[in-house]
Amino acid sequence: MRDQALTNRLIKVANEKFAGSGIHLDISEQLEFMYEKESLRILLKPTTCRRGQDLNHRPKCTVLENANPQIDCIACDGNFVDCQRKAELWKTKDIREIHCGKVQRVHHFGQYGVASILLTTE
Repeated sequence: MRDQALTNRLIKVANEKFAGSGIHLDISEQLEFMYEKESLRILLKPTTCRRGQDLNHRPKCTVLENANPQIDCIACDGNFVDCQRKAELWKTKDIREIHCGKVQRVHHFGQYGVASILLTTE
């Protein structure tokens, strides 16, 4: 993980915003978008743990890969943080571009290593 403090901040924001389920949300994978401004993007999913006082990354909690909700969180430009249900990302696309700039490159950190895709901007 690139920056554990920033990752924990995103996990905490997601758990506070989507607390209704009572289940702890934790990182499933890291998808790092190389915006014009520095950014970190992670995907969070429900785990086997109940939501408690500790809203940070909890390695002992097993991520339920096929469970919902799946939460997409991004941090960029120092202070901007946004967490949204993956299925509803269109709701915050414009504000993410305002704070993070246009997407230039995508790195996917998954189970099998790193894939890099160059995206063009208009």
